[in-house]
Amino acid sequence: MNRYLSLTGICLIFAACPNTYSQATPPGLDAGTVKDSTYTNSYFEIRLRIPDGWQVQDNEATRALLERGRALIVGDNKNLNAQVNASLQKSLTLLTMFKYPPGSPVDFNPGFICMVERLDGLPGIKKGSDYLFHVRKGLLSANLEITVAKRSTLDRSRGWSSAF
Repeated sequence: MNRYLSLTGICLIFAACPNTYSQATPPGLDAGTVKDSTYTNSYFEIRLRIPDGWQVQDNEATRALLERGRALIVGDNKNLNAQVNASLQKSLTLLTMFKYPPGSPVDFNPGFICMVERLDGLPGIKKGSDYLFHVRKGLLSANLEITVAKRSTLDRSRGWSSAF
């Protein structure tokens, strides 16, 4: 069975881990909050309206989903497993949501994830496209047949970078 995953959906599985961000967490950094269909993160100055009917996942549901996805992607690839482990130690999932509840009987369940990853120790990553180069490389070595979009943008308007 062929499986096609978008970069957005696969990043959920590949590079995110809820509440790990273990090394010298900056003061005030947290996963943010959801209230009245709006996600807010004061640290990153983010406000995002959650579309009507979308299902926001709690940390436990996100962790379980990531573990299932990790096993699917990594398979027996020890090198990819090491890369994922290194990423997990420096990552924090801010928000995970799906259009339908996970497990719904639908052909495709659009999802969204917002995550951050510390990049200290990776001096070669200077911009968002550098980061996405490594994400794509890891995904293409995964245990899946995937298609990866080539578009990325970089936002440095608030003194930090984001790539999507």
